[in-house]
Formats: sequence, structure tokens, C-alpha cells
Amino acid sequence: MNSNVNIAAVTLAVGGAGLFMIVFLIANAIMRSVRERIPEFAVLMTVGYREAQLAWLVVMEAAVPCLLGALLGTGVAALVARLPSQLLNRDLRQLVSNSDIPPAVLGVALGLAVLLALASAAAPLRRLRRISVTDALAGR
Repeated sequence: MNSNVNIAAVTLAVGGAGLFMIVFLIANAIMRSVRERIPEFAVLMTVGYREAQLAWLVVMEAAVPCLLGALLGTGVAALVARLPSQLLNRDLRQLVSNSDIPPAVLGVALGLAVLLALASAAAPLRRLRRISVTDALAGR
């Protein structure tokens, strides 16, 4: 019970590493998607789409998995919190007794998911901003 390990710091470090990994994975997937569709983005620019409209498409592509993950994760946590205590072992029963997830938690989760999507879309947006329409249409 009484150890010299700061559990809060360890938990924060593990959570931070997990968050960094999620940002890295989503940014990598969005970067690959943007890289594969550079000719399509060049055509859209040629047709008259503004850079802000294309950036909105990329951000929305990053936001969909982030928002779905936040919704599903919060929903599963709410379901587990409502499980009958007979289904849980003794330690978990004490942990979740009389605990409900307030609606504000869903709002915070969705807000953080949007921030995660914006952070993940930053590098692909920078690449999209630097493309040359003529080079992209020529396949260079």
C-alpha cells in the first residue's frame, strides 16, 4: 500500500505516451491519404476550390475517427459504470459504486477529440499548402 512510486505520475506518463501515439498514427494516416490524393486536390484547386475549403476536408477526415473514438469510449465507460455490481469483482465494485458519468464528460471528450484532430491534421495541411498545381497534375 505504501510505496515510493508516484502512481499519478506514472499514469500521466502512460496516458501522455498513448495520446502521442494516437496523434502520430492519425497524422500518419491522414498524411498518407493526402499524399495519395495530391492530383485530386490539384484538380479541385484548378476548378476553383480555395485552400481553406481543402483544409476543411482534411480536418474533417481527421476528425471523424477522433470523434467516433471519443463517443464510443465515453459510451462504453458509461455502460460499464452502470453495470450491476454483482457482475464486477470486489475491487471494481468499490471503484465504481455510485458513479455516474456526467454529460460534461462527453463534452470534454468531444472537445479533446477535436483538438486531437487539429493536431493530427497540421502536418498534412502544411504539405497540402506547399503543393504546386502544375507539378501535381503532371505527376511530379
